[in-house]
Amino acid sequence: MKNIVFDCFQYSEKVTGTDRQAKNFIDELQKIDKTNTYKILCSEYDFIPSGIYSESFKVIRINKKLTSFHPFLSRIYKKIWREAQILKLKLFSRNDIYLSFHNMQLPRFRVASKMMLFNLDIIPLALKEYENVTRYSAAELKKIYQRNVNRSDEIISISNFSKNELLKHFDAKHKKISVVHLGATPMSRPDSLSNINDFTIPDTFLLSIGGAEVRKNVGIAMDAHKNLPNDMRKKFPLIVVGGDWQGISLREQEYVYNIGYVSDEELAYLYNKCHLFIFPSVYEGFGLPVIEAIEQGAPVLCAKGSSLDEICTDVILQFDPMDEAELRHLVYSLLKSPKKYSSYLKRFENLKGSFSWQKSAKKLLECF
Repeated sequence: MKNIVFDCFQYSEKVTGTDRQAKNFIDELQKIDKTNTYKILCSEYDFIPSGIYSESFKVIRINKKLTSFHPFLSRIYKKIWREAQILKLKLFSRNDIYLSFHNMQLPRFRVASKMMLFNLDIIPLALKEYENVTRYSAAELKKIYQRNVNRSDEIISISNFSKNELLKHFDAKHKKISVVHLGATPMSRPDSLSNINDFTIPDTFLLSIGGAEVRKNVGIAMDAHKNLPNDMRKKFPLIVVGGDWQGISLREQEYVYNIGYVSDEELAYLYNKCHLFIFPSVYEGFGLPVIEAIEQGAPVLCAKGSSLDEICTDVILQFDPMDEAELRHLVYSLLKSPKKYSSYLKRFENLKGSFSWQKSAKKLLECF
């Protein structure tokens, strides 16, 4: 039996992808791990605790009353609380494993015999457009990441691509690095939905996701759509999920509708009803939208490169994310021929379940 610490500290009240990943790992580990014990640091009172039912999982959670101050004071209190809890774990308990689900983060203290670093991606260092997104300069962030690599005993990367990027930018050749793929986020899907964010959902449409974020590269999907025949653009408008990014907005374009951010249930419905899901991202640590779309029944056109080559089988048609003509040809050929489209849709039937959180949790458990 091992004593395991999961750091699920939330840095904002908004539930992020990192928070969902932590919750999905914990949900599955409760089902399959009947041997080890877990301590879970949780700074948002209800998010993680609401899903804990196993006696082997103990939640160390913040005092809800003390987080009801002014937002600034609340953030300071949360950070002090986290440091105090980590120090208590170091001084008063024996822990075999520590794992923070936050990207490339470890505490200053060694609180377990085995300190495990979680590597999602290194986007702020790999892409120049992201150098000013964090409060640290690229040079400062690289020092922080390298320091945490040095502190770690093992690194968990979510893809071989992320692992190779880590080795490319950091001195980590002497570290054990294990690859644990993520799973498709469970999403409940409504049977019917007429509108989202005051936008009436058409009967047929194409879907893309990422808003104006630069690496999501939605502009290439818009360019390809713009150059389709007019009757095809009108019959199959392009819906874009996501909002502005760093003060940048998507341009307005006929038959293209940026509907902003949506709930998981709304996104599941859009995945299920879209004629094609187009994912033109130029850089992904893993590529969750691709496997989520497949789980909801969407036929996918996916960019080549980064981790996307790793999760796309021969079934999925891929394109150069910088080649509008190649993407446009793929879209046009599928929309023009119902027979070809039907054949392509059937190819996805056997892909469901390829990436599940149960498989991910089993793989993570093997690392312990």
